[in-house]
Amino acid sequence: MKFTGRQAKYVIRQIKQIREWEESHLPTYGSLAGHSLFLELASSDGRKTLKEIYLSMSCAESTTRLLIRNLESDGWIRLFRDANDQRLKEFQPTEKFNSLVMEWLRFVVPLLIEARDHHLDKLAPASGTPAARPGRTAPADEKPSP
Repeated sequence: MKFTGRQAKYVIRQIKQIREWEESHLPTYGSLAGHSLFLELASSDGRKTLKEIYLSMSCAESTTRLLIRNLESDGWIRLFRDANDQRLKEFQPTEKFNSLVMEWLRFVVPLLIEARDHHLDKLAPASGTPAARPGRTAPADEKPSP
């Protein structure tokens, strides 16, 4: 996919706007690890053990532990022992956390849709790219070029 300079700058501005909102509204505690943890917890489909969270993060376990402690003390999540295995701790998002996730989505999704509708979907493969070469067969998930 090839972007014009104007299209690239627009998309970058959208991303910057999202990041600025996230930095001022999300409990990331000023770190990329905090941002990653927020995304991990927000995308969780239910209860997760702390061990599962530690293993899913790309930062040190001690960093994740500190961030989780902060989230718990600030009321974003609850920690409790697993009913079947008391050695395991699980997290559960609070209503405060779930409300913030919905607020975040209400902010982010329209920006992503706008970027797609007004800029990205207007992009055609540049001549010389595989999709634009005569005689090339497009993969099954790609529409053939005219």
